[in-house]
Amino acid sequence: MAKITHLDLEISSTCQASCSACARNQSGVTVIDPSSHKLQEVQRAFKSISKELKTITFCGNIGDSMGNKDIALICRWFIMRNPSILINIHTNGGLGNPDTYRELATLGVRMIFGLDGLEDTNHYHRAGVKWSNVVKNLEAYQSGFAN
Repeated sequence: MAKITHLDLEISSTCQASCSACARNQSGVTVIDPSSHKLQEVQRAFKSISKELKTITFCGNIGDSMGNKDIALICRWFIMRNPSILINIHTNGGLGNPDTYRELATLGVRMIFGLDGLEDTNHYHRAGVKWSNVVKNLEAYQSGFAN
């Protein structure tokens, strides 16, 4: 029997953005209720395979992974179960708080920031994403590696 070694999880349907091409929106109106998987749900679903996983990617199709308030707890749990696991998180960078980004960096989680430009253009494609939050979260993530 083949082992499962990689997971790609939609951990949250929460997102602050209203990007025109997103499946969450129809004509600028959000049509999907925001929700997130809690730590206990993840533990129940993946306990039996958590020690054999090589990688986990949290990348939303309809939500931003950082919209999950338990994201750091979930990552910490997977790392405790399997210290050699590689965790990737995709985000627009505008959700979450700097402390969470800093903690994820200290855990060794790899963040992939989906930015579409700089301060003067990012909002064209990432509508609703505050550039000042992106910068704070990027800086916090980077500072987590200095510890």
